[in-house]
Amino acid sequence: TEEDARQCAQLIAETFALQNPITRFDQVTAEQFFADVSWPLSDELLSEKLSFLVRYRDTNEIVGGMIAGDFYRYHHN
Repeated sequence: TEEDARQCAQLIAETFALQNPITRFDQVTAEQFFADVSWPLSDELLSEKLSFLVRYRDTNEIVGGMIAGDFYRYHHN
């Protein structure tokens, strides 16, 4: 769902802001990364149905995910 995609994009933004060396060097916050990168990308690629998320079975909490898209299709449209 769109809400799942939004939560996954938020988790990815938080992870990148804290752990990616370039993002840390540039002092990009999780909020900035979410607004500028992870949510726009997730929203654009949601219809391709190539991304996935991982839930913790006991709580149904989203604990991981991957944003994926078809680069061939992207470059030939």
